[in-house]
Amino acid sequence: MVSTEYYNVVDALVALLLDGSDTGTVTLAELDGDGNPIEYAVYDGVPVSEKYPLYAVFVGWDASPDGEFQSADIQQQWAGSLGAKRRDETIDVVCALVAGYGNGDRWKPARDLGLAIQRDVETKLRQNVSLGLEPTPTRQYLNAEFKPAGAFQEPYSETGFWFRLSFTVSVQTRT
Repeated sequence: MVSTEYYNVVDALVALLLDGSDTGTVTLAELDGDGNPIEYAVYDGVPVSEKYPLYAVFVGWDASPDGEFQSADIQQQWAGSLGAKRRDETIDVVCALVAGYGNGDRWKPARDLGLAIQRDVETKLRQNVSLGLEPTPTRQYLNAEFKPAGAFQEPYSETGFWFRLSFTVSVQTRT
């Protein structure tokens, strides 16, 4: 037994977002500004290559190349009185979604694409707050929730406008 659920939480969160996809991408029913289905990639941490698709969700990275690269904030305290056998833990997994839009001269299409991806992420979390990690003899409960942290509209580049939403998936558990 280890003293944190961090490893299980990150693995379960990536699996939940991929929703059974073995390609590393998720396709939404919603369409982008060009009339194509929105397909976003899910990354476990920082991508190995500096290039990534126009639409992506990063688990364990805020998608800022100038960031700290901290994947989570973990806090623990004993549940109950001195000598307690259980520990309450809060794990705030750093995440981000990015949506780029290369056509036009407005930010709104990029924000709308970000909204579609955020809606998918939040829906998956609401439908499975335990991230699929059921109670065990050592894990009494686990609850996850989406918490936005900051929105960024990045300058136009050769690939278009970029919208980035940093967020945490905050997990409370007792082990």
